[in-house]
Amino acid sequence: MSAVALTFFIIRLSGDPVRLMLPPEASEARVSEMREFLGFDRPMSVQFIDYLKGVMRGDLGKSLYFKQPALELFIDRLPATILLAAIAIVLAVVIGVSLGAMAACRKNGPVDYAVNAIVLAGQSMPVFWIGIMLIFAFSLRWHVFPSSGNERWLSIVLPAISLAAYPVAPIARTVRSSLLNALSENYIISARAQGFSETQIIFRHALKNAMLPVVTVIGLEFGSLLGGAVVTETVFSWPGVGRLVMTGVLNRDFPLVQTSVLMISLVYILVNFVTDLLYLYIDPRIRIDS
Repeated sequence: MSAVALTFFIIRLSGDPVRLMLPPEASEARVSEMREFLGFDRPMSVQFIDYLKGVMRGDLGKSLYFKQPALELFIDRLPATILLAAIAIVLAVVIGVSLGAMAACRKNGPVDYAVNAIVLAGQSMPVFWIGIMLIFAFSLRWHVFPSSGNERWLSIVLPAISLAAYPVAPIARTVRSSLLNALSENYIISARAQGFSETQIIFRHALKNAMLPVVTVIGLEFGSLLGGAVVTETVFSWPGVGRLVMTGVLNRDFPLVQTSVLMISLVYILVNFVTDLLYLYIDPRIRIDS
């Protein structure tokens, strides 16, 4: 509810959408008439109460720019964003877990320092800059991947890599820290005494028991990718929710932005709920203790 309220009031500070909807030469009488027709002439508190009533009825309003129900627009764009975020989080998990495991196995060594440097660089570079560099290298210079759109399956490669760059860092750091704690447990010492190889110890014993905090981070990062893909989708012209939100903001499309924020919040809550359910599968002791 707080996200909905903040979005409702903040988006209205961006200006008057009626001025964008009408031609520049429109008279003040025409502007006032349109503002009254859309209900923007009423007090802000009245508009907010009416909006909440509409939300309770399932009516989230009609887009001022697209002239379509805002919820339908969001649902139409959601699959593209889910696909992009899913591929990005898979890339981030594969790379992050691999780097974190390498760093943990060679603690305080050259590999550990190199992994930390790579992780820091990936988290420090802005997403839009990574996207622009990928387009310059792989689209304009080498012509390997498309630079924008969603016409072929190759179109998703560059935006997925760009979106995956940031969550690699928290995943890698969490894997390293959690794996180091797991490797110091008594059952690891016992496994080494029984003659298991270091690879078997890490991947069959230590890594599985170290995954609980990692799953938490993955769930949070996946939810963040769903709601934070605005820049990536804009750079690559990916037809998802992020680009839809950007279009709504630029055109001061109040109903569209409010609907998008509300639905993204609900999706984020759902992702965290699924993450909590995964805890029971990864660590049955949680179910036993409860």
